[in-house]
Amino acid sequence: METTLAAVYAMDMGRRTEDLDLWGEIVRAVGPEAVVVEVGVGLWRIARRLRAAGVPFGRWVGIDVAPAMLRDPPERCIPIEGDASNPGAWTAAARVAGVPDLVIVPYHTLFLLPHDRQATAIGLAAASLASGGVLAAEVYNQRKGADRWTSEARLLARAGPGGKDWARITAYERNQAGRTTLAVRSYGPFGAPAQVTVREAIYWRPPAEVAGMVADTGLRVDVQTTDFETVLITGHQ
Repeated sequence: METTLAAVYAMDMGRRTEDLDLWGEIVRAVGPEAVVVEVGVGLWRIARRLRAAGVPFGRWVGIDVAPAMLRDPPERCIPIEGDASNPGAWTAAARVAGVPDLVIVPYHTLFLLPHDRQATAIGLAAASLASGGVLAAEVYNQRKGADRWTSEARLLARAGPGGKDWARITAYERNQAGRTTLAVRSYGPFGAPAQVTVREAIYWRPPAEVAGMVADTGLRVDVQTTDFETVLITGHQ
């Protein structure tokens, strides 16, 4: 059965924790009453865990194209269904929460937008910021390698759906010339045929190009390697 990422997100990407210290540090630096806009909110993973850890913020707006990702917002969190490359999403965010002090784009969310819409989204994010605001985008650091490869089975949940151990296997197919990667994630009981399949197109580009797009908005840019596969690009007013 093929489905959307939201159906398996909590069991998979929703368990990601390695970036929480990074986002917590950024939110704290902006201030305890900060208005935060997150692009690609992913079931409120970051907002929910930072609040549980005692990281203060004023309001947290989640922009996502998938209504299922916006369900059950935590306290002080406001869902906006929309596309970050569409001005209407930013207008709606400002209407319900005010001008943002911080815009975050976690992991490779920016690369889920086609190449020709990435600069538009960054420009809208930068234009939305309050005086002294910050834009922080975490992007995938594409490395040279095979054009096709498959990850090993990764155990995701014990006593998952049906009371069985569930695992994920991902097959990647990269188009180097087009700078796209198709990721096909297969989920199911460990060692058994897949029951759920999710397809995701990733429109990657080198982090230096993303930094250039941020600089083109007039923001001051810092670039920081966060781990073996992601780079944090921060724009400051």
